[in-house]
Amino acid sequence: MVGRKFIVEWDDKDTPEALKAAYLAEESPSVKTRLQGLSMLRRGMTLAEVARSLDVNYRTVQRWISWYRNGGLAEVLAHRKRGRKPYLDSDEVTLLGWEVESGCFGMAKDVRDYIETQCGVTYTMPGVYSLMRRVN
Repeated sequence: MVGRKFIVEWDDKDTPEALKAAYLAEESPSVKTRLQGLSMLRRGMTLAEVARSLDVNYRTVQRWISWYRNGGLAEVLAHRKRGRKPYLDSDEVTLLGWEVESGCFGMAKDVRDYIETQCGVTYTMPGVYSLMRRVN
């Protein structure tokens, strides 16, 4: 991909070694990929080379650089995948955990009925089983 020359003013503390250390300390796979990409760019690779090496879109690498330019490494790290909002809030899950521990449910269907009555949320049976694994 041919375009403007890639220019970024790197913060002195964001050396390739510092970016590698941040990569090793990071747990999120998507953030690790960004850190690896920034380290590759910092070492002199082009945006296209980084995109090919990491198997991401060229525009994705441009977005990472935009974030870096706007707020440095902290801005790059701040972008996290949020996921779907849970059906039950943490208080409801805690209350459900107490009810489960008390032994008042005989079957998963009873848990599903309780959730629907108390929280107004309808779960599928596989959803109830998944929730119970997280509660216990």
